[in-house]
Amino acid sequence: MDIEWLPLSVPSWRSMAGHVVRGAEEPAECSVYFFQHHQYDLIDLAIVEQRDLRIHAHASLTGDLDSLGIDPVTADAWLRFTGIRVYLEAATAADSALARLQGFTDITGLSYSPTPNSPSFRFAPADS
Repeated sequence: MDIEWLPLSVPSWRSMAGHVVRGAEEPAECSVYFFQHHQYDLIDLAIVEQRDLRIHAHASLTGDLDSLGIDPVTADAWLRFTGIRVYLEAATAADSALARLQGFTDITGLSYSPTPNSPSFRFAPADS
């Protein structure tokens, strides 16, 4: 299961527990890889618990756009928080992307982590 570009409105990346996102609006994308890529229409994501960089998430995808034949698809797992990706068409430098991110969430403890061949800027905790 792959969920990307999902806007999660939280005051800080250190306090995501209890937050829920439902629906699918641009730029959010959700898909499942089962021998090949299959897209889904709707996302239901809950951050159940958070322990430092470990996040317990529950996700359900519905709206089988590519006729995989599995609807809904659900996953429940402990994941490691590895950072926040920022993609802005006009941003060509990490400083401007970080300034924009700061307008949405607390960036304390995050620093730029280059990702080769990616048009986005990744900001990660120092210990990730």
